Amino acid sequence: MKQNSAPYSPIARGLQRINLNAYRQIITHSMRMKDYEGAIDSWQRVIAMTAQIWGSQHLKTVAALYELGNCYFKNHQPKLALPHFARAYEIAYQNYPDMSATLQEIRTQIHIAQMVADSIGPEPQISDCLLTKLMSVKTLLKMVTLAEKSALRGRNQGAEKLFSACLAGSLSLLEKGELAESKNLFEVGFLLMQANRIKEAHQLLAQIVHAYLSTYAECPTGGALHNALLDYSECLQQMGLEHSALQTTRLSFEVIKL
Repeated sequence: MKQNSAPYSPIARGLQRINLNAYRQIITHSMRMKDYEGAIDSWQRVIAMTAQIWGSQHLKTVAALYELGNCYFKNHQPKLALPHFARAYEIAYQNYPDMSATLQEIRTQIHIAQMVADSIGPEPQISDCLLTKLMSVKTLLKMVTLAEKSALRGRNQGAEKLFSACLAGSLSLLEKGELAESKNLFEVGFLLMQANRIKEAHQLLAQIVHAYLSTYAECPTGGALHNALLDYSECLQQMGLEHSALQTTRLSFEVIKL
């Protein structure tokens, strides 16, 4: 009679799950204490056990890889975070292609980690089978927030690179000509103003307003252009250009009357 091997016996699986839960509790405590090194060590063990219990292609393994990448990122090790984000994306894309939100979230983290790694030094090569990075408003918003936090912590060089990359990415996204997406880009402009990056905000908002003016014939109510002009006016006012701000505000109300 064929005997069951110990690693696959019900008792062995039960012990594995007990150990898995124990390591998860250790991770929770480590994260609470901001002991990221301890959390990283525990996540590595969790990944090994998760893959053994459910398989290396299981969604639980994807989640564990993603969380390990987050721990490395929080520990200021973006270059070490990248391979784990990349592996999580590969597994998810190959086995769960319909989970678009999950794929987008992982892809966003990959993009941000690459930007931060680039500000520190050469970034590692990740799998060639990854799709081309998708720039999105969600990614850009996270980049602004991360840049602002970096500046507050005195990491000015990294912050400058992130702000510059965010502006370049926003303008690139705007060039695609999708009005719905350019409307959401105002959120990026707001965050840039809040971070006191007025020049970048002005450049972005000016381009968005221009995009709306160029396609105004497609906006019969004038509502989108009205809001765009009001936001642009606020940016001009923060730059000290009071006269231009006033003219822009007046124009916004002329538009809404049409």
